[in-house]
Amino acid sequence: MQIQTFQAAQATLHIQKTGVGPPVVLIHGLSGSSRWWRHNVPALSQEHQVFVLDLAGYGRAWRQRALSVQAASRLIADWLVAEDLVEVTLVGHSMGGHIALRVAALLPERVDRLVLACASGLLKTSPTRAALRLPHAMLVGRPSFVPRIMADALRAGPMNLWHGASDLLRDSVQDLLPRSVRARW
Repeated sequence: MQIQTFQAAQATLHIQKTGVGPPVVLIHGLSGSSRWWRHNVPALSQEHQVFVLDLAGYGRAWRQRALSVQAASRLIADWLVAEDLVEVTLVGHSMGGHIALRVAALLPERVDRLVLACASGLLKTSPTRAALRLPHAMLVGRPSFVPRIMADALRAGPMNLWHGASDLLRDSVQDLLPRSVRARW
């Protein structure tokens, strides 16, 4: 696995690259890291060139301040252009799904597929109500994943988590969805 960095607008994106084939970009969620995808990469890299990101403020990039979801989306879009990646499949979990949707809206000519796993920002709700649902997610998730979430959250630090969560709860991607999809939510 090759490790790269991309820097723009005083922020650094850490990228792990492996495999050969059509590009797949994996974007972790809030309090996450590239390690979230460790079980997915071996299978995906058999037929794809896989890029696993550590967003600014998380994982290998933990010493930075976390970016807003819109700034993180622009950073990833700038990286896709700089790497000349096309026909990209973006896979995002939670906040990563939210960011992936914004990247796809910024670069529709480069993003071929969008996979959203528990993406945030899709449901209309108040920030308070959304925040109150977060502890429930820990209860229904896979117990073996909790130590990874906790370790990544500690590494990111309370300020990055607070800024990331606050921004995430204020940002809506409703305007990016086609009217037919918005009507269902």
